[in-house]
This record gives sequence, structure tokens and C-alpha cells, in this order.
Amino acid sequence: MMKVFNVNVYGIREALIRARYPMVDVVNQRMDLDTRSIDDLLKLGNTLGHTPHGHGDDKFLRQIFVSFDVLAPRYWWTEFDTYGFAVKDSQSTMHKAKTLPYKDLMNECVDPRIVEVFSEYVDKYRADPSLENLQRAKANLPEGMCIAAGIATNYAQLKTMYYQRHNHRLIEWRQFCGEFIKQLPYADALGITEE
Repeated sequence: MMKVFNVNVYGIREALIRARYPMVDVVNQRMDLDTRSIDDLLKLGNTLGHTPHGHGDDKFLRQIFVSFDVLAPRYWWTEFDTYGFAVKDSQSTMHKAKTLPYKDLMNECVDPRIVEVFSEYVDKYRADPSLENLQRAKANLPEGMCIAAGIATNYAQLKTMYYQRHNHRLIEWRQFCGEFIKQLPYADALGITEE
């Protein structure tokens, strides 16, 4: 049930121009006057982007920004949160505990018996919104419940995710890497999806 949507990529051309800064004597203060084609700029990007993971010559990838939304199970978000440079704004099970359509948000792996027990806790909280009932509902949230979040990150962080997770046991990671990261503009050319 994982979905990635509302994808926007910013700053590819600018990051590729800046990747040359370590080797230039004078910096062009007007990037709009740089007439090189994206293919010309990608030559250096390809060389630097394919340096070994963690080498540092690919630091220009940190200047290529990506924003997107993801709908994924809670167990996937726990692993996603281990990555350092990602800003996340997600649906709230605290603020929306009474109104979220929980049954519709469960992925296919959640046992219907678990959904039934969890629904009882939510119903108790709806009837009596005490802190104790909220705590019980929150403590029994199924890990297979899908939550949406908006993400802001960069190509360097996505390169790390791809490197570490493209062959992961969880299908959500393989989907995220193969159906999202691998499809980003110039992902292969810039070494993001090198295996």
C-alpha cells in the first residue's frame, strides 16, 4: 500500500554548476548566463556522483532538493526516521485520534482481529476522551496502519537510502528505491542508484 506522490525536484542545474567551484579561478556570478547544456554539466556530475559511498566528492548532491509525499505503514516510517537529513510533516494519530478512518488505513497484512480490538479502544476514546483512553488507543496502533507524510530531503540522502535499502527484506523499501528513487531525474547518471 506504499505510495509516493507530489514529487518535486529542485536545483539540479545549479548544483552541477557549483560542483565545478573547487576547480575554477573565477565564479560566474550569474548562473543564468551559463550556456552549457545539461549533458555537458552531467559529465562532471557523473564522475563525482559515482564516487564511492561516503567519499565526499558527491557533496554537490546535497544541493539537489526533493520534496514528496509518502503513504506508508508505521513500521516503514520507524526505519525511515533513522536517516538524518529529512524533514517530515506527517498525519497525526494524536490530534486526529477520534476521526481518522483507521480501518481504511490498514495495509493488507494487518489481521482483522487486531483491527477489531484496536477499534474497540478507539471507540472507548471517542465515548470518553480521557488521557487514559487516548494512551490505550495510541499504545495499540497497528504497525501496518498507513500514515502519509510530506518529506523534504536531497539527492545525497536518497543515495544513502538507496545504497542501504534497495535490496531490503521489506517490500516497501524495494518499492521506495525502485519505483521512486530510481525514477528521479538523472538518478543513474548522478550515481544515486549505483548498486
